[in-house]
Order: sequence, then C-alpha cells, then structure tokens
Amino acid sequence: MDLMLNERELFILGGIGFEADNFASTDGIDELFDAFLLQANVTEVKIKHIRLNAQDFLTLISKPKVAVLIEWLYEKKFLIHYSYVDNFYYKIVDIVDSMEELWFGWGVK
Repeated sequence: MDLMLNERELFILGGIGFEADNFASTDGIDELFDAFLLQANVTEVKIKHIRLNAQDFLTLISKPKVAVLIEWLYEKKFLIHYSYVDNFYYKIVDIVDSMEELWFGWGVK
C-alpha cells in the first residue's frame, strides 16, 4: 500500500465499530488519545496523527502509535471498518447519471 498516493484519488472511510454490549467509554478514548500525545483540541484520530512519515504499509505498521492503536483495539475487543473506492469510479457514475435518456437511444432504430 503506497501512502504517498494523492489523497484525492481515493475515497477512504474507516473507523471503530462497537457491539451493542461493548461501547467505548470516554475514559477509554481519553486513554487512547493520551497515548497518542495529541493536542487537547483533536476530536478524531487521522492517519496524519499516527503515520510519523511512514511511506508504505510495512513502515506504518511498525510505528509506535499504530502499535498502541492495535493493542487498544485488541484489548477492548473493538471492531474496525475500512473501505475505499477509487474516485475514478465516482467520476464515471456521475457522467452516466448525468446523461439524458436520449443519449441511450442513439444509433438504435
């Protein structure tokens, strides 16, 4: 995974998932933020907060803050969700969605 991709090329959505009987407590989240040494005004953790100049996946996974996150997720038995879509997909969908019905009849007799 190349972390140097243009961020505008991909739509990425990720986060922590909780089961109904296992929610994160405010104290648990504060504990994680404290371990990341984030500024007090940070309300969500982004890759820029933990990547520490990692340029690829293998370097990223070896960073201390990533280890803290993985250990915290494992300890708390939380789930993660992650998905990405190449923005080229959305560009094609937008073009097709904006076509008038008339366009589809061209060449058809």
